[in-house]
Amino acid sequence: MRWPWAAQPEQRASYTDRVTEALVAAAAGTATPAPSAQGIAEAMWAAAFAAAEVSGRDSDEVAALLAHLGARAAVDGDAVALIRVDGASLILEPAEVTAWAGGWRSLRADITIPGPDAELDVRNVAEARLVRLVVFPDPHHAWRGRSLRNRAGDAWRALGELERSIADEAATPRGQAVSTPSGEGDTPEAVTTSVAARLAPFKDARGRIVGIPTPRLPLGTGNSDASPRQDLGIKRFGPEFGAEHGDLYRTLEGVVLAAAGIPPTVTDGSATPAGLREAHRAFLSQAIRPAIASLQRELRAKLDDPTLRITLPALREADLVARSRAAKNLADLEGVDVERALALAGIDV
Repeated sequence: MRWPWAAQPEQRASYTDRVTEALVAAAAGTATPAPSAQGIAEAMWAAAFAAAEVSGRDSDEVAALLAHLGARAAVDGDAVALIRVDGASLILEPAEVTAWAGGWRSLRADITIPGPDAELDVRNVAEARLVRLVVFPDPHHAWRGRSLRNRAGDAWRALGELERSIADEAATPRGQAVSTPSGEGDTPEAVTTSVAARLAPFKDARGRIVGIPTPRLPLGTGNSDASPRQDLGIKRFGPEFGAEHGDLYRTLEGVVLAAAGIPPTVTDGSATPAGLREAHRAFLSQAIRPAIASLQRELRAKLDDPTLRITLPALREADLVARSRAAKNLADLEGVDVERALALAGIDV
């Protein structure tokens, strides 16, 4: 058996400056918050990868890593795991690349392995010791992916800032203010008690006319400006969100989701059941399947296991109706038998 990574040395260091800088930015409030669409993309990719079935020599270890690889690929454009051996056991450790070095055929990387108590930095790791999944490659640096923030551009930042502004406005004081005549009390508590007493007759009004006392002078005599024009008038105060907020939010969210390979109709609520199935099929065929195929090739080469296989049978069941219809249409064509039509539609019998 070939173990190209078994003899490579490891160098472990302390926390990186990158983590410290991120913490400082978060504490200072200068970092743009990640939009919720990023969390949606991360969850959908992780769930799709977790539903895959793995067969082969190290299937259990690979299966345990799939959800993490999917989530990281959605957000970062790539995902990495360190290959190491503990006795006779193969271990795949989730990792994050902090720096690349070397040439295209001799790549080496500095990686960080997260842990519950500390982050371990591993320096100068040969590419042969890394399982690499590059889903959204950088056009200028093909060995690494482009993050969702980079792919979505200004829409990512705009959506994050919009969500933060909405959350800040929603947290402002809100309620109903009642204009009260002068002399009702000197404290907010006294005014509230007085107004409650004045409005008590309305409790059982049920549409009937109810008279309440007012200090406004009758018949226009005296100084009519001595009291407010609208005693006991109720004014609502608090955040107000117009329709334009929703339109802008959905537009920006759609851009961010599309940058993750997810059709916007998955979340905008406008799709019919048939439209949702079509969006789901597009997500699987255009994003998940190519990523799974790339990961399978990578694992077969790095783990030296040509029998390793990753399939998505659980996900295919969600599209059974559409694929059955496609199989029937193909079978109705002249020269296409039923077995061929089923195979083309991806139905195993």
